[in-house]
Amino acid sequence: MSHVSHPTPRIPLSRPALRGLAARRFMGLVLLIPIFFSGCVHSRAPLRTATVPEGAPGVRDVLAELNRQQQALVCFRATGRLVVKLPGDAAAYSFRGTRLLYAAPDRFYVEARKHGARAFLLTAAGEEYVVVSPTRRAYLHDTEARLPSGAGEYVSPADLAREMLLGGDWAHLSPRRMEITGFDRITGEVTVEVYQSAKHKQLLRRLHLRGGPSWRAVLEQRFDPDTGRVVAETSRENYGVMAGVLFPEHLETRFPGQDAWMRLDVRRLETEVFFGPEVFDVESALRDARRRGYKRMETVE
Repeated sequence: MSHVSHPTPRIPLSRPALRGLAARRFMGLVLLIPIFFSGCVHSRAPLRTATVPEGAPGVRDVLAELNRQQQALVCFRATGRLVVKLPGDAAAYSFRGTRLLYAAPDRFYVEARKHGARAFLLTAAGEEYVVVSPTRRAYLHDTEARLPSGAGEYVSPADLAREMLLGGDWAHLSPRRMEITGFDRITGEVTVEVYQSAKHKQLLRRLHLRGGPSWRAVLEQRFDPDTGRVVAETSRENYGVMAGVLFPEHLETRFPGQDAWMRLDVRRLETEVFFGPEVFDVESALRDARRRGYKRMETVE
């Protein structure tokens, strides 16, 4: 006698039971999603996000103020005392009677006197500069600003002057590349970092600002984005209103890896001045040094 199996009759589920079953299946799928994508999540480096300290100013406000101050110094003349120390030199050179002319974005003329005679002349325009030492009847010429990337690379007076006076290029910096990383409620000091890009955030500059909302950059550091080491460090002290603009009385830039530094003590600042192109004519200054029979040197001796 054969056995015939009969199908088990299905008992229809009520609507509340069906809804509960669907909910349990949906939650099971939700819980599986992190497991399924865990390989992708852990294979990527986490993006760095900075938490803005409570009470700190906004990035756009800080950037706008830095740019406003920089644009106010489109053209100026400063007089005071200049001290220069270059790699390989046993001592620093001090010049009390110094006249510095600047025209945006990157033209400089420095005339330093010693005992009434011109002892140090720097003419720089863009990536080219010439240094002339009339007392030694010698000159130094280069066509590029060589910021140090490794030990032993030369740092020129033009490199020092650019970093001391210009620092960051605030007019062309996107606020996405800047972050407020520190804020001291007691002193009001703000720490700002500037990155090579908004995504990868290799550190380019770090600034310590005081005296908001007219922020004063009391310390500015420049970093090598690949190694993270400090390339240059600039301090600016005793800010005051000179010729209608906010400007420090003492400026000092150091390239710590190269034992090079420059200090400028400003006695007077004039902003409503205009210079002809001949003032920053590097080729003209070079021709004049050669015409006088000055010898070419590899460093300022």
